[in-house]
Amino acid sequence: MERQEERSLPEQISEALIDYILKQKLQKGDKLPNEFSLAQMLCVGRGTIREAIKILESRNIVTVKHGAGTFVSEKYGISDDPLGLCLMENKEKTVKDMVDMCVIIEPEIAAMAAQYAEEEDVKELERRCQEAEQCIRCSQSHVECDISFHTQIAVCSKNRIAASLIPIITSSARIFSELTNYSYPEDTVRWKLGGGYKEITEAIKRHDCREARESMLLHVMTNRRRLAQFL
Repeated sequence: MERQEERSLPEQISEALIDYILKQKLQKGDKLPNEFSLAQMLCVGRGTIREAIKILESRNIVTVKHGAGTFVSEKYGISDDPLGLCLMENKEKTVKDMVDMCVIIEPEIAAMAAQYAEEEDVKELERRCQEAEQCIRCSQSHVECDISFHTQIAVCSKNRIAASLIPIITSSARIFSELTNYSYPEDTVRWKLGGGYKEITEAIKRHDCREARESMLLHVMTNRRRLAQFL
């Protein structure tokens, strides 16, 4: 394990700032004290504080708004492209791998969501489901709504790793939509066909783990079959 004395002072102070964020239970968007206050609190110079904040900003832990201050990042430490998708030349293979990963993990996350989701979680899931439906019925791209919907299911699972992981995996939906010419059939959201948004949402709302798992599996398998038609 790397010893603390082998790390630079700004690196050590950046970790101290993370401890401060956690101990103070600061949430996304909350403002940190100014440089002067942080320097006094941590007994270092303001230059060291600035360097430490740059380190945290590069890690998406804080956001610096000039003239306003330093805030806990909305991304909360998640990189914009942690898997390096933008540098992968074979987009078809990349998105196939991501869809395969969704088949492996998303059904279980949906089952966990059905087990642990609270009333407010379900209400937000219903809202995101409706947003996706509306986009599809208006023949609009619903890529961002799709990512948002799957992310909320992970939030419902109460598993913090899942809630951080799913947005990264489902980011391949943007590539998926390009490969499939933005084709999103109505059966994705139609009530009578299993595996659509509504079926998943209703199963989670009923706390039906088995149905949530099966509906999500059908949903991601449908995506896999649709992708295969274009590869």
